[in-house]
Amino acid sequence: MHDADQKAILNDSDGQLHYYDFEKGNVIQTYNLSQKGIQDVCPEYKLADIKEYKTFKAVSPNTIYEIDPRIK
Repeated sequence: MHDADQKAILNDSDGQLHYYDFEKGNVIQTYNLSQKGIQDVCPEYKLADIKEYKTFKAVSPNTIYEIDPRIK
């Protein structure tokens, strides 16, 4: 869950992350990050679920990605 539980970050086995908006009822952005797959996704900061932090981290076997969904 992300952005005050209004959006979700979904991970598939192809190394893609999908940013799903519950209010709109569809995927609003897709990120093609790694062919080896994404191992974990976490918020930018410890209290990101309480505060208004928009960015999050994604970890693949060789790379750490910082993703900002506000940027297309």
